Amino acid sequence: MHSGKYVSTLAEAIRRRNLWLLMALLLAATNLGQVLFINTLEHRERIVVIPPRLDKEFWVRGAMVSDSYLEQTAVYMTELALSYSPDNVRYRVRQLLRHADASVHGALSTVLEADAERIERNRVSAVFYPQSVRLRAAAHSAAIYGVHTRMIAGKVVNSRRAAVVVRFNGAENWKLVGLKEVDPNENDPFAAVTVSAVD
Repeated sequence: MHSGKYVSTLAEAIRRRNLWLLMALLLAATNLGQVLFINTLEHRERIVVIPPRLDKEFWVRGAMVSDSYLEQTAVYMTELALSYSPDNVRYRVRQLLRHADASVHGALSTVLEADAERIERNRVSAVFYPQSVRLRAAAHSAAIYGVHTRMIAGKVVNSRRAAVVVRFNGAENWKLVGLKEVDPNENDPFAAVTVSAVD
């Protein structure tokens, strides 16, 4: 009589153990499913941003960006580099350097600081009027075409067509790695710019 009681208690304990084991396996499978979902979510998620400085909405997905982001950011960098006055050139240099990749930061800083000293010493002002943009998204580059006007003491001394190729690193932080003025009549302005060109 006592052995039957122990057998039924043992059978009940085994049944409960199996139930808890099944629950643990279900929870483990659920956790694994969530981990896989979160890891794939980064590649499917698209963030749409409409910041106050830019005019068009754009999206960012990992290391990929929309053409409108590439265009607007390249125009912004070009305007920072080519529109200046003696009073704001240092501010513009700091803003441009904030967006520079570490691989070109030193060279770009040297060039921009020398230009800033020359601009302040000669009291030169300039403005760049963008007119068109050509993109090469695969190379993370944009060519900005426009009119660059220089002034001394408020008088226009030079107004000419200009083209600037802006290149980004294409990593998730999209930092500036190239900024070079090229011939506006060049058929392929991107060929004139190396990966880390700074001018």
